[in-house]
Amino acid sequence: MKDETLVMTMFDFSAWGHETMMWLQGLLDTHGSAAVGVKKTQGTELQDTPTLAHPYWAHSVDGFRFLAPDEAKKYGHAFGFEYTSLMIHPGVLMAWMTKQIQSRGGTFEKRHLSSLENLRGDACDVIVNCTGLGAGKLVNDPTVYPVRGQVVKVFNRAINQFFLVESGGHYTYILPRPGGEVILGGTVQAHNWSTDCNDDDVKDIVERCAALDPAVKESRVLETKAGLRPSTTRGTRVELDPKRGAGTAWIIHNYGHGGSGHTIHRGCAADVARIVESLAAKL
Repeated sequence: MKDETLVMTMFDFSAWGHETMMWLQGLLDTHGSAAVGVKKTQGTELQDTPTLAHPYWAHSVDGFRFLAPDEAKKYGHAFGFEYTSLMIHPGVLMAWMTKQIQSRGGTFEKRHLSSLENLRGDACDVIVNCTGLGAGKLVNDPTVYPVRGQVVKVFNRAINQFFLVESGGHYTYILPRPGGEVILGGTVQAHNWSTDCNDDDVKDIVERCAALDPAVKESRVLETKAGLRPSTTRGTRVELDPKRGAGTAWIIHNYGHGGSGHTIHRGCAADVARIVESLAAKL
């Protein structure tokens, strides 16, 4: 069990990401892209400052290589690398996972909770707290805060390469999903609770993305959305809560994934499952 004061380490993040990548690849190989919303996609990351060593996740992707200076320069940046990774369509993948849970006897119930104590009478042995931003109030965690992200969803089958760019205080990305949808982003606005779309943000995002791939200008806009990434000042929290009263359920926390929920979800869930297995003798 991790001490409550410890923050997530880069080793944790790397392991979670690798396990998630391997699981998604297995889904793609077994069920096919259309069923699970996963596809392999080649793309490019660009930066203004050099990366002195391979990123910690380089071993989890295919074909990783650093760009030559002239390759990065054609996009208006000094450094970069390319690789092949997996893109997912969250709606398709979530629907598939929901059916998998239901086929195993799992059920879903929508309920408002003001405290985890509200679940104490449900005759459960283990409670997994995976409540995102809600964890701030639910477990009185003052380290939880939102990071607002504005995106533009477009349709364009001609866009088949992803881009990720960190430059000038902006984080720009083009993420083609299976089926022709493309997510254009974005913004990284810490402590901003607004989920209203901002026209200036939308215009800026489209302009930045079009500078990377001119095909963006020919895309059909489907919708604009703003969401809140559930972050914490100490990093993702995946641990057994040591505060357990006699005869009450164990609580395992799994929140604070920020903008990386889809990147590390399976790895975090596997850690939760391992904690549950370690408790088996005590249940």
